[in-house]
Amino acid sequence: MSASVEVKKSAKGFRFREGDPVGIINQPRLGEGIVRYVGQLEGYDGYWVGIELIGHWGKCNGTLKGVRYFSCEPKQGIFARIQDCDKPDKIEDLSPRREKPKRPNMPVFFCILQ
Repeated sequence: MSASVEVKKSAKGFRFREGDPVGIINQPRLGEGIVRYVGQLEGYDGYWVGIELIGHWGKCNGTLKGVRYFSCEPKQGIFARIQDCDKPDKIEDLSPRREKPKRPNMPVFFCILQ
């Protein structure tokens, strides 16, 4: 028999809504994702955003301490304080950013050792 999980719904009246694209300020390694929950978390102060990350690994599946705030694949979700979140201008911003490797300014020589 499995334990029951309490399910929470998002709060209304915030600048983020479920389905909005979102980025995390000062955490570029986490990339960006989609808002899946907005509101309070039991046992934590303030307001939080539940995010399903796109193309990056998170820490959870939308459940925290036995409470389901949203659903996503395992290790694809995170919670971030609402003040640490930012709305990207366009949905295309959600694609992972990859910089081309820089070429060295000096020539590179390969040596074969005998």
